[in-house]
Amino acid sequence: MTRLAAIFGIFLTGVLVALVATSRTGPEAMTAMHAERSEKIGDMLASYACFQNTKNTTVELLASGQVHLAEACNRVHESAAQNHPDYLKFIEISDPAPTAQERIARNLIGHLHSIEGADAALSAQVRVLESELALLH
Repeated sequence: MTRLAAIFGIFLTGVLVALVATSRTGPEAMTAMHAERSEKIGDMLASYACFQNTKNTTVELLASGQVHLAEACNRVHESAAQNHPDYLKFIEISDPAPTAQERIARNLIGHLHSIEGADAALSAQVRVLESELALLH
């Protein structure tokens, strides 16, 4: 019986703490917190979309040979640093290359490999980029 009373007491304490916390934050404060979170999430999504747009455009430019690998890496690195720093962390974890430029280069070439298929022109361009990658070391 004392266990049941102790458990019930802990439960009631939790309920009271929740009620007091809710009454102090009131609906206006909750609305303000929600608006602030929504704005922050919106900003994060916009930054991510900006980074993705830069990366996808850069992959397209690489595929068509309109940009060299080193310049492409610089574009993606700058966009990632400004808009999506987690990208730099993720590729550092997933790729053992010694420099960020080399990790980004491998990632971009990997994207091209994933769309390469039987496209002979793209395969030739990927080989050119792989030779540029060898020069980045």
